[in-house]
Amino acid sequence: MPRERLSMRTIREVLRLKQQGLSQRAIAASCRISDSTVREYLYRASSAGIAWPLPDDMTDAVLDQQLFPAPPPSSDARPLPDWSKVPVELRRSGVTLFLLWEEY
Repeated sequence: MPRERLSMRTIREVLRLKQQGLSQRAIAASCRISDSTVREYLYRASSAGIAWPLPDDMTDAVLDQQLFPAPPPSSDARPLPDWSKVPVELRRSGVTLFLLWEEY
């Protein structure tokens, strides 16, 4: 993923300016960030049920955890290929590494 996150100060400023009724474009210009970044953080805040003014006890760590929850564990548990058979398969005519990857 990791796009670099803005400081919590900037995210708090985005939320504050949105509550004051500024457009996303105006918020982006004020905070010197892109329109899409403003849109993403407002979407994350809305999804998490966060609105300005933030509660007094909401620390940066809590805000970060609510805006960026840990991804759920992957349910895609594919078995790993038998690596000892890969070189044998590659010696066969017409077999490529891409073909083996697709079959995997």
